[in-house]
Amino acid sequence: MGSSREEWWYKLSQECAQGAIYDSSERQPHSRCLPGTRADILQDLKELVNNTDRKVIWISGEAGSGKSSIAHTFTDHLRGEGKLAATFFFSRKHAKRTTFKHVLLTIAYQLGLQHHRARDIIARAIADDPALLTLEKSHQDQLEKLVIIPLKDLAATVWRGQLGQSLILDALDEGTADGLSHLKPFIFTIFGLLRNQSLPIHNIIVTSRLWPQIRAAMHNQELRDVVKPLQVEDYDSRQDVDLFLRHSFDLIYNNHALFDFSIPQQWPHPDDFLMLSERAHGRFIFAATIVRLVDQHEPWDRLQLVCSMLRGNVEGIWGDIDHLYTSIMNSVEASVRNEAEHYLRLIVDLAEPLPLDGLRDLFAIDICSLLLPFSALISVPPTASTDVVQIYHTSFRDFLQNGNLGMMGQADVSSEQHHQLSFRCFKTMARLLKRDICGLRDPSFLHEEILGFPQKRDSVPQALVYSCRHWLYHLQLCVPENGMMGAISDFVERRLLHAIEVYAVLGELGTGAQMLRAARDLIMTWSQQPFAQKDLVLHLLHDAWRMTLDFFDPISSSALHIYESALPCCPSQSRIRATYGISEESVVLFEEGLDDQWSCVTREIETKFVNIDATSLSPDGSKIAVLTRLGENEWPLFSVKIWDTTTGRLLTQFEVPFIRTDFLSVHYNGSYLALYRKLSHELSLWHLPSGTPVVLDCFPTERTCPCEAVALSHDGHKMALMSLHDTASGTLLRIRIYRIETVERLLDYSVTLVSLTGFDRESFGIPGTMEFSNKNDLLLLHIGRRIAVFSATSGRALQVDNTRCGAHMLKPCLVIFSPNDDWIIHLTTYTDGGTEVDVFAVKHTTDGSVPDGSLITTNAQSPIQNPLKPLIEPLIYSTGLVGVKVGDRISSICGSSRTLWASEKAEWVGALVHGRHDGIATGTISVLSVRQASQSTNPQRSNVPALHRSWEPGSNLRIYAYDPGDGFHLVSHPTSDPDTTPLMSDKAYWDAPFKHHSFSPKSKVSNLGKELSYSSWNYFLDGDPLPPNQFL
Repeated sequence: MGSSREEWWYKLSQECAQGAIYDSSERQPHSRCLPGTRADILQDLKELVNNTDRKVIWISGEAGSGKSSIAHTFTDHLRGEGKLAATFFFSRKHAKRTTFKHVLLTIAYQLGLQHHRARDIIARAIADDPALLTLEKSHQDQLEKLVIIPLKDLAATVWRGQLGQSLILDALDEGTADGLSHLKPFIFTIFGLLRNQSLPIHNIIVTSRLWPQIRAAMHNQELRDVVKPLQVEDYDSRQDVDLFLRHSFDLIYNNHALFDFSIPQQWPHPDDFLMLSERAHGRFIFAATIVRLVDQHEPWDRLQLVCSMLRGNVEGIWGDIDHLYTSIMNSVEASVRNEAEHYLRLIVDLAEPLPLDGLRDLFAIDICSLLLPFSALISVPPTASTDVVQIYHTSFRDFLQNGNLGMMGQADVSSEQHHQLSFRCFKTMARLLKRDICGLRDPSFLHEEILGFPQKRDSVPQALVYSCRHWLYHLQLCVPENGMMGAISDFVERRLLHAIEVYAVLGELGTGAQMLRAARDLIMTWSQQPFAQKDLVLHLLHDAWRMTLDFFDPISSSALHIYESALPCCPSQSRIRATYGISEESVVLFEEGLDDQWSCVTREIETKFVNIDATSLSPDGSKIAVLTRLGENEWPLFSVKIWDTTTGRLLTQFEVPFIRTDFLSVHYNGSYLALYRKLSHELSLWHLPSGTPVVLDCFPTERTCPCEAVALSHDGHKMALMSLHDTASGTLLRIRIYRIETVERLLDYSVTLVSLTGFDRESFGIPGTMEFSNKNDLLLLHIGRRIAVFSATSGRALQVDNTRCGAHMLKPCLVIFSPNDDWIIHLTTYTDGGTEVDVFAVKHTTDGSVPDGSLITTNAQSPIQNPLKPLIEPLIYSTGLVGVKVGDRISSICGSSRTLWASEKAEWVGALVHGRHDGIATGTISVLSVRQASQSTNPQRSNVPALHRSWEPGSNLRIYAYDPGDGFHLVSHPTSDPDTTPLMSDKAYWDAPFKHHSFSPKSKVSNLGKELSYSSWNYFLDGDPLPPNQFL
């Protein structure tokens, strides 16, 4: 049953960051400039906006200088003028506002509010591609379909004939929670709206602190001409602060009826007012904190307290907000202050803010009375309010986290806070998690078929939602100890399935699966003692991860199938089956036919049977990039597709125009994707998920110098190119290294082959490969029969070796660094799955450093001489190389790419393309658990049909049951309409949500995947009975 446009619009409203919209209740009280203040900078803004040139207006200033107030005030002006397209107010207080992930969705939502035409365009785009609502979808796809197309329609209708519209992004620096590496690509993506002359956006107004990274982006050569900077400190704000203080004290006087207490109307006294004004020193955050501190019970006494704190010879700290914070904290009675400080520290370290009810459930105590004395520093809403408890300004978080507490504090407290928060998360889950948390009852219904499902989903307590989302975040930031180990053991052994149910209900099952894998990787680093249950916890986390992957589609669409079909289908010897058992409420019980252990295959990705020319795994194995080709003519159509290996979801795809079939390779580091076109000598870089193409013509003056190899560094920051060029003096080998983010050239080094012992032109009969060392300080080149090691800092050749390939040189080869960069592993694979291994030593000096500039020539060592060779184990699945094991370290292999080396116990995935025709891969990509592949010499697929991985809501599925005495009965169908199209005759889906009709809830299934029988019932596909012992 497809969702209507209204439902897709509702889903967008839930996914976007509502609190980032300028008039959102989440931002109350809204920070506006007092009338008569900030007049100069506001006038300059108006003049810039009225200029029809397309521009970026960058308002910068230090923390607390009033940037957000200016942005909000000017937003009011633009809205009144009909020139406001959308806003996004970043904030470190709210998870959705701390990164750039939700910006485009939030802009799209606001565009839809402008006019129903834009709303229909956006809802239709999401209906056609629901992945647009996911965080994994590329920013480029979201920008094009949810922002650019609606903007074009608005320009032709609602805004026709009007002057340019404006987009406002406030506190850009607070959107970098995911790292500063995302900053520049985001800026380029958003600022691209100005370059498109068909769009009505003429002004993008950005506020931020003056960070070097932001300054560098704004001063970039491509943006320099369009950026108009305004710095708040260039405008004298002392008079404005005086106006603010005067206005605020007048309000306090009237609101508290101070005239009834015989307080003079000229309050505060002129001397006190002058002192407060001087201490504020033009900083609005300082003045605002003073006002909040005074505006409480008996404000005249509070004013005298503030004045006494601030009087004296403190010229050096005028405007010092930390001094004011310290004074306020010390003014509270010690017993209250110490307990409140404990919870204040916890609150500012939360991953996202919670209302008072949520904090009460999380902390198991009502802290409202403790927070009230600090209401000048933190917003404390009424008890029954759904508003969150949050600090007024991020400088107070910095104050607490940096330990600037005078005689109160200690600086190193962050780990302890996260320890307590992770412990509170486990306690909350222990208290609140249970089966069927939302009262869904019937697992046979999809979420979208359940009446009132959104309301049921929202009934999950906020503290429980927080705990399920963020227990691992806090666990990663603390030091484990006995109590914490006991808490996580209890969670994993008793409540893990309930947590997965919550992830499915929230629509965050993919995130939940990633958390299970990351938690296992984290706990593996803990010492065995005193964690006695470590092995069991690791096994259960692994089983839960595998179960979530194998049954991802049904669980995500009907959460109760975690108990209904996923757990009963788990391997018979799995720890999760033994620990949790099979519920008495489960309809399906298996007598035999289950696998003993999990299959190596975690997911199969269907590529619609297009030709696959190249593949590349991201370094962590979470994504796979595929270069596909349509057509067999001279100019076929190429496209790049990126899949999530956990969910099997297609994240993004884009066409690569006019590439001949002499294309070399595709390289993907999880953020950037590199493609080289040999015909035009053009290297193209795409930043993903932004999808913004950065095209670099590497050889503008040397068209006869083709690129032989490309490599991306393991840290994701560098790209190396190797080229060959025939000159009068011989063949020139050239190495260039670039910084990926800026496309800045870091190294350009050339050397003639005749100067390299062991090289000759004959060596270069086939395309070469190249990779960075694990420490990113060396480059390994493999060309023909030769391999060479170069310095990645100087470019100088350090070592040349003969691979002794001989007649095998045209066989598929892989050359990589060992985990410690001290050996080079050369693998040759054969079509029957056989492999041949050679190993070379990387030569070092006595002090362990690479002998820069001194060339060493050696030959492959024999197995007897080489201590590493017996430890090397190629990992083969279905005759394909999927990984390499060296001792206790594993690296996944996919094509010419590999993942980072990891412990053999870690959950790393590999990928294998099935089916080849004339050397071109076609069909299916199997995603594999390389750790499991390493534990089996002949890994096989599961007896449980992999068909469940193909199941999707709305697929044409009908299953009938036959009772010899009562005829046919409909057992399962995908929608509420029993007359849907019958199931394709070659598929049966054990984990599709069952519509129970006419059979015992205690039926047992025998010989899963072979003879399908429900006691006296038989399954039929399309009305045709399955013969006895029929194999699927």
